[in-house]
Amino acid sequence: MRMFRKCPKCGRNCGKIKGTDKYPENCPVCDNSLKNQSWYIDYGVNGTRKREAIGSNKHLAEEVIAKRRTQIYEGRFFDIKKDSQFSVDEIAEDFSQYSKNNKRSFFRDKI
Repeated sequence: MRMFRKCPKCGRNCGKIKGTDKYPENCPVCDNSLKNQSWYIDYGVNGTRKREAIGSNKHLAEEVIAKRRTQIYEGRFFDIKKDSQFSVDEIAEDFSQYSKNNKRSFFRDKI
């Protein structure tokens, strides 16, 4: 999980300065000011990358990233949909009904 601001001039994601806990005031590539730019958070959930724009308040971004970390840890993240489990028999029955109603090769599919 990380926080960053996006430079409007060059498009670079400007995160923490290496070796410190500070964020840059200006873009390290083009030296454009990042003062009034939105904060973003970037995190992963079940192998899926998520990004959210938070706003220009750094403390709010820190609170939101802490909240997301807690939600992910407790398994109640709001974007996650549980996969429903189907048995092979249910899938075969559904395909058989579809094949019977929509295909001329129903007898071949049945075999």
